Formats: sequence, structure tokens, C-alpha cells
Amino acid sequence: STTPPKSLCDPERVWEILHSGTKHGDCLLTVACGELSEEESNRTGLASRHTYAILEVGEFKGNRLLMLKNPWSSLRWRGRFSPEDEESWADEGLRQMLHYDQLTSVDYDRGLFWIDFESLVR
Repeated sequence: STTPPKSLCDPERVWEILHSGTKHGDCLLTVACGELSEEESNRTGLASRHTYAILEVGEFKGNRLLMLKNPWSSLRWRGRFSPEDEESWADEGLRQMLHYDQLTSVDYDRGLFWIDFESLVR
């Protein structure tokens, strides 16, 4: 069967696997974006049918975040926790925990970006 096990379809279980695996350094993970229209791709900054490497996973005050790497570096995430999203990055404790420098991220795109887990699941 090509249907994934139910446990892998549950976002909470997926988060547990991602968070635990990266914390213990025992897994290499990627996520893929499904089919997007050109309009959706331009709006979100995500490439249609493209795979991103998960480099870090962090949780702070209920925000579940993943650092992704786009090897193309040609599109840039535009949603919550994007470099331009000043409101989501307002908490200094969050920026310190994730070693995030918003000014550098806005000015210099290396294909790295933070995305919240809820946006990723959508």
C-alpha cells in the first residue's frame, strides 16, 4: 500500500519525531512542498514540488519552528517567521535561543529560513 501509516499523518506525532530526532542527532530529514500554482509559489516564497533540508528544530513559548535549507536560494519564504516578519521575531529570547539575527537574514539570503510547523503542515 502507498498510504503512509496513520502515525505519520498525525501532525503532533510528526512534530515529536522531528523534535526528538534532531535533538539527539540521530536523523537526517527533508520536507517536500506539494504542487503549487505560480500565484501560490509567489505568495508563499516556496517552490512547487521542491524538497528542503531540515537543519534545526526548535520550540519556544509554543512556537514550533524548523530551519530549512533551499539549495536553490532563488525563492524566499514569505510567511510567519520569514526575515520580513518583524512581529514573529519580536521576542529577544526566541532570537537568542535560535541564534537568529534578523538584519543579517533580511539582507543576506543563503537559502536558509525559519518556518513555523503549522505553516509547514498546511
